[in-house]
Order: sequence, then structure tokens, then C-alpha cells
Amino acid sequence: MDVSFLDDDQWLNDLAFLVDITKYLTDLNLTLQGRKQFVYNLHEHVKTFINKLQLFHQQFILKKVIHFSTLSSRKSEAVNHNKYCALINSLIDGFKLRFSDFSDKFDEMELFADPFGIDATNAPEMFQLELIEIQNN
Repeated sequence: MDVSFLDDDQWLNDLAFLVDITKYLTDLNLTLQGRKQFVYNLHEHVKTFINKLQLFHQQFILKKVIHFSTLSSRKSEAVNHNKYCALINSLIDGFKLRFSDFSDKFDEMELFADPFGIDATNAPEMFQLELIEIQNN
């Protein structure tokens, strides 16, 4: 059996990156599976994950891998930061595309998630009077 790939630093770095990013994706998956969550909360989890991906992207540009523990244990000079930066950017684009419908409706969802934290003048007109009533009751 040929296991020469185990001596390939680039292959091992790719594996380490995959281990780390899979951990973050698994954490998001488990968070989204929680019971009794409103759509607004689920969208917040996805937005938070996208923000984390953007942070990872910026850190890879700066050649930092602090949040990738498995990858950071590898030889830093052998890490292809540009490759992982592009992969993370692709993930960001994918999440934004797949959840764009929710982003378009975020303001409307926020009204029901936190009716006391929204300005009634910015709410949809059909809810403004009722929102004022709720906020001042």
C-alpha cells in the first residue's frame, strides 16, 4: 500500500485545514438543529458564521492561522495561505447565496424577534400602530 502522501507537507496541510473547517461547520450544524428556535435566531447563527468566515479570511491574508489549531500545529512556512483564503472566500459566497432570501427579509423578522428594540417608524406601515401600542403597554 502506497502511503507516500503522508510525507507530503502540502497534502497534510490540506488535511489539517479540512479538519479545522469541518469542526466549525459541524458546530454550526449542531447549533441550527436546536429545538424551539425561531427563523430569526437561525438566521443570526448563519450570519455569525459568515462573520467568522470573514475573520478567518482576513487572518489568512495576514498569514495567521490562530483559529485553526490543527493547521497551526504544522510548519507555518509550508502553509499555502492564499489557497485557504480562496477556499474560505468560496464558503462565504456560498453561504451568502444560499441564505440570501433570509437576508432580504431580515428587517421583517427582526420586528417579531425584538419588537421593543425596533423603531416603529422603520417598521412596515401595517404594523406601526400596533407596535407603538406594544412598546408602550
